[in-house]
Amino acid sequence: MPYTSEAERGYVVACHTVANIPIEEIARRPEVDMSERTIRRWVNRFNVSGFEGLKTRAIPGRNRVTTPEQDAAIAAVVRRNHRTPASTTISEALNC
Repeated sequence: MPYTSEAERGYVVACHTVANIPIEEIARRPEVDMSERTIRRWVNRFNVSGFEGLKTRAIPGRNRVTTPEQDAAIAAVVRRNHRTPASTTISEALNC
């Protein structure tokens, strides 16, 4: 699924809600790379939440355990000795 910016979402919603262009016609436009289903979803989110509904939502998942600096330290240890077990690598990199 291609990423759509808030501007692209706003464009397709405006085409439908302001200009009264049918969703099927919007989906056929060459500059719109969205299916009818996706356009309907954005229009529905706009109708429920207004412009807030067009914003990118947080992606669910586990929070990070390490910082980018710690990731770099771990990668450096792995590059030095790639045969070291993971538990030793992390301990060495994080000085635990």
